[in-house]
Amino acid sequence: MQNIKFQQGNITLIIIGVIAFIIAGAGVGYFWIQKIKVESSIIVPKNSIPAKIVPKNIVVSTVSSVAYPTGFWPSDVAFDPITKSVWVTNSGSRTVSKINITTGAKVDYAVGMYPVGIAFDPVSESVWVTNNNANTISKVNIKTGVKVDYPVGNPSVNRPTSIVFDPITVSVWVVNANILINDFPTLSKININTGASIDYALGK
Repeated sequence: MQNIKFQQGNITLIIIGVIAFIIAGAGVGYFWIQKIKVESSIIVPKNSIPAKIVPKNIVVSTVSSVAYPTGFWPSDVAFDPITKSVWVTNSGSRTVSKINITTGAKVDYAVGMYPVGIAFDPVSESVWVTNNNANTISKVNIKTGVKVDYPVGNPSVNRPTSIVFDPITVSVWVVNANILINDFPTLSKININTGASIDYALGK
């Protein structure tokens, strides 16, 4: 679950869901993201600011939800306020889905093998996708769908997983997971304009 904004009044949650069935040895499933709107009121004691809000402080009046189909094995989601869409990585389809938050209209774009993480980049108006089994990241233009791939990490030992946009240095940061016992995972800082990267060693 990602991109949860909690506030007094309306709350929107984006949830990735999977129902899979095995029929005659073949995988058949329904994959979706769920948009849940919660009308709520929050009871906060007078003159106090609680460190966290616990369930007893929330009174939910109504809950509504809408499910939108995605590709196979959706794994991560990012919100795009420019085109008013959510973007979902489909690990089993080698695609990302762009879904209009108002109409539910969906467009799929091809990326690399086993896309996992995704991050929205408002500066270059792109989403960045980690292709776990391809050892690359894809930069996808949010308006045209045009894609550029960049290598990331050490392709012999690392697999890119999580990604985040950094507005201060105008970069994306990628965690490259370790696939060999004696090797350390790395963190890559990638220039959003050139794709040039700097790798930093992480602990085990």
